[in-house]
Amino acid sequence: MPKIVVNHLGIYYEEHGNKNAEPLLLIPGLGLSHTFWAPIVKSLAASYRVILLDNRGSGQSDVPNVSYTAETIIKCSEIFRVGVYRRSLKYGYDKRVWR
Repeated sequence: MPKIVVNHLGIYYEEHGNKNAEPLLLIPGLGLSHTFWAPIVKSLAASYRVILLDNRGSGQSDVPNVSYTAETIIKCSEIFRVGVYRRSLKYGYDKRVWR
């Protein structure tokens, strides 16, 4: 699956469902990967274009040389959302990232 470069780091993502459906961006909590969402992806993909991503330093995304916080993950997900999908519903597991 593809990666998008955000702030010089490759961010891994996957897409599931109908490409013409309303996008739903699922962001795992700090330290978790996109596989966190595996139990519900199939049912969500029946109604949405489900986009799963691995936060920087997690899963298949690149690991930064510097420390990162919930705020940097929020910024990264915003760049990803605006740059790739223009609009999306968002849902995050970690309360510091959820919007």
